[in-house]
Amino acid sequence: MALELARALGRLPKHIVVYAIEGQCFDPGGSMTAEVAAAAVDAVARVGREIRQLQAVMACPAQSGPG
Repeated sequence: MALELARALGRLPKHIVVYAIEGQCFDPGGSMTAEVAAAAVDAVARVGREIRQLQAVMACPAQSGPG
């Protein structure tokens, strides 16, 4: 929904990264499975890497052509 709104407003970014974890049981009061917990840890690590990569790109802008 947020992406569709951004598209409608002409503000859709050129690059989007989506991290998702698929659950299997959604019973009220149910706890997180070990598989989902492990996937969450992995997702947090991946997001951290993505942020560091973006920070590095932003800190070192592309050089202009020979001059």
